[in-house]
Amino acid sequence: MALKLNHKITGLRRQEMDKKKRGQKISVVIDTQITQEQQSEKHHFAETGQLINIKENWYIRFVEHSETGEVPVTFRVDDSHEVRLTRKAESQLNLLFKQDEKTDNYYVTPYGTMNITVFASKVDAMIDVKNTSGQIEVSYQIITDGETVGNYQIKLHFNA
Repeated sequence: MALKLNHKITGLRRQEMDKKKRGQKISVVIDTQITQEQQSEKHHFAETGQLINIKENWYIRFVEHSETGEVPVTFRVDDSHEVRLTRKAESQLNLLFKQDEKTDNYYVTPYGTMNITVFASKVDAMIDVKNTSGQIEVSYQIITDGETVGNYQIKLHFNA
C-alpha cells in the first residue's frame, strides 16, 4: 500500500502549525469514474475546501456543487493506512477504504439504512503539509448481498 503521509512539521513555526490545525484553504479537483452494468460515467469537480489536522488525522473538506445540489464531502486520511469518505446530504454515505480489504459500511437514505461492503483494490494518499498539497486515489467495488454493484475510481488533488 502506498499511503504516504508527508506531514513532517519540522521547520514550521508554532503559529504556522496552529494555522494548519485550524484549517488551510485549498483548491480541490476531483475526478470520479463509476462503472455499473457495462456503462461508465465520469464526473469532474473543482471546489474550494480546507485541509485540517486533528490529532493524527488529516481532513480534506469541501462542498461538492452539481445540478442536483450541494453535498458536504470529507476525506479523512490517517497513519493506519486508511481513507474514509463521508458525504452528507439528504442521504448519508460513509465508506472506509483499506488496501486489499473488505470493509462493512452503510448508506443512509430517507427510506432506511442500507449495509454495503467495499473492497478497495487501490488506496494511495499523499499529503505534503509544508507545501499544502496532496492527492488521494482510490479504486474500489461496492458489494451488496454478495453481488458487485459497481466499480468506482476517485482521484483527488489539492493545493493551496
